[in-house]
Amino acid sequence: MQSENKNNNGHRLLQLCTENNLIIMNTFFIHKDIHKYTREAPSRNEKSIIDYIVINKSFRKEIKDVKVRRGAEIYSDHYLVIAKIHLKTKAVETIKSIKHKKKAIRVYKLKEKKVWAEFGKQVEEKLEADSKQYE
Repeated sequence: MQSENKNNNGHRLLQLCTENNLIIMNTFFIHKDIHKYTREAPSRNEKSIIDYIVINKSFRKEIKDVKVRRGAEIYSDHYLVIAKIHLKTKAVETIKSIKHKKKAIRVYKLKEKKVWAEFGKQVEEKLEADSKQYE
């Protein structure tokens, strides 16, 4: 839904989006009007869409829905704009790839002095590297 009345801030927002490969997500989803208006002034019988979810265009497919939630107790004439986002994190992908690369761990090999020494050396190096990262 596109507002017919754009003020200077609306034009500036559109310009910002155009120049920075951004997209305004509020307008892509079909909802009842009460789930579109982000601000309401009942005393003037005025409803408007002036709050937006703006994202990089490359994440467009990750946004599943954007709508306004009325009734959030935020003591404002603005309503809460929420977005449902489906993100695949690197951590989840890493865990899945680890599950597919199951590697046998031969703990009994640690009884051999050479293997034990090499394992201890690798653990120390890893701990040193990690401690330097947090300094």
